[in-house]
Amino acid sequence: MLPYVKMKKTRQKEIIRVAEKLFMTNGFENTTVSQIAQESGVVKGAFYYYFKSKDEILNYILEKMLVEMEDKVNVIINDENLNIKEKIEKLVKDIINYGGFDKSVVEYMHKENDNKLHKMLLEKSAELIVPPMSALIQEGIEQKIFDTKNPELVAKIITQFVGRTSEYLKYVEQGDVLYCNFTQAIGNFLQGILSLKDEKFIL
Repeated sequence: MLPYVKMKKTRQKEIIRVAEKLFMTNGFENTTVSQIAQESGVVKGAFYYYFKSKDEILNYILEKMLVEMEDKVNVIINDENLNIKEKIEKLVKDIINYGGFDKSVVEYMHKENDNKLHKMLLEKSAELIVPPMSALIQEGIEQKIFDTKNPELVAKIITQFVGRTSEYLKYVEQGDVLYCNFTQAIGNFLQGILSLKDEKFIL
């Protein structure tokens, strides 16, 4: 890699780091390019040498988060110590807890008036999780663990339902009675939609 290219990528990473911190502190909409440039130590005009807009930075942040989530999903799918039911449980837990991301990231995504990253992550993570979950459901059907049809559709329903309803947990701490009741209800939902008869989903 040429020195100036390496230097540009290093500066881009620094600007992304600064922008991510500002997004979490001020919100995406309330953070300006001028603020990002100033905190990064570059003039506003130079900012556009590295990025076209702050939306492009947001896409980089989203991409980084999705790569982290994909790594987590692959670890779950390839874990030979987990059976099919346990793998689905772990995938669903990741949806509920936003993939185990840093609490400050989750708090930013939960801001009611500034949830652009939240919505984007929810949509993209659903696209990421549906294929492996669909494959697990299909495998469960073949092994007669589940009694359902159209595994891809069922995987989409599970992902969207759990993702959307989990948004209401933003004011609830893990371990709270309401949180426990919610995860129990999700377990019952999985039980019903997959027709798992001999065991229960434990979240």
